[in-house]
Amino acid sequence: MRLNEITSRLLRIHHYKQVTFILHAILTSIYIGCCVYSGYFMWLSGNENVLNKFIRNGKASMGYLISIWVTVVEGIFFCSYSVIDILEGYYLFYRKSERALLWRLFLRNIARYILFSVVFPLSVAVAILFWGLYFWDRELIYPKIMDDVFSPFVNHMMHTYPVPLSILYMFVEIREEPPKLKALAFLTVFMLAYSLVFFSQNYSHDEWIYPVFGALTPSQTNWIIILSEIIPYIFLFVGYYIHSKMKDVQSYFDTRVIELKSR
Repeated sequence: MRLNEITSRLLRIHHYKQVTFILHAILTSIYIGCCVYSGYFMWLSGNENVLNKFIRNGKASMGYLISIWVTVVEGIFFCSYSVIDILEGYYLFYRKSERALLWRLFLRNIARYILFSVVFPLSVAVAILFWGLYFWDRELIYPKIMDDVFSPFVNHMMHTYPVPLSILYMFVEIREEPPKLKALAFLTVFMLAYSLVFFSQNYSHDEWIYPVFGALTPSQTNWIIILSEIIPYIFLFVGYYIHSKMKDVQSYFDTRVIELKSR
């Protein structure tokens, strides 16, 4: 297919689709960029900052941090829409492949489960816990030395931006939410897997992977752990409530578009 023919077809795509393609591409590029930057940070922390205890311990326990687990799932979720766009482009511009359409539908279905069961509820939980502890005493959760070696933008990509971005995707991409029981099951499996790793690490090393727990009383530590287990379930249902209101807005706009086209 010639380039001018592909360009012509691209221009005929609805403006809404063009905007979403650009949104997906930007977020995919950002997440890939953050991964590359984080890899560089890990290399840097092994050289210039190896003497800093917080960075050294953080590097050693990187795979046990809930924010890392959630960031990985968020990256899979946001980047999956670029894969969906590629499959759609393959169908539209190259070959009318039923397999491409089936894969596209499959990925969209998986993505909506990930959004409602893990991405939104755990993004909110991570944001509440991280920023709550950060403003209580940042030196225990994210000391100032981190600002010198770790970009604040990457910090916000892990602990702040996923919350509004997941709400945006609810509005832009999701027309029908997945069944609540299945979303609850998915979240429960995720929480059980992380809890098993978290507590086994504490048991085997006889210390918490989060330095902040060392500055808290046992009672305070227990309350934070209990809250970290409860908050995701609360916001799973909040996510469904938010989307139910969004559907009303979507329905209104759809009706208005139909009315305008019928004039």
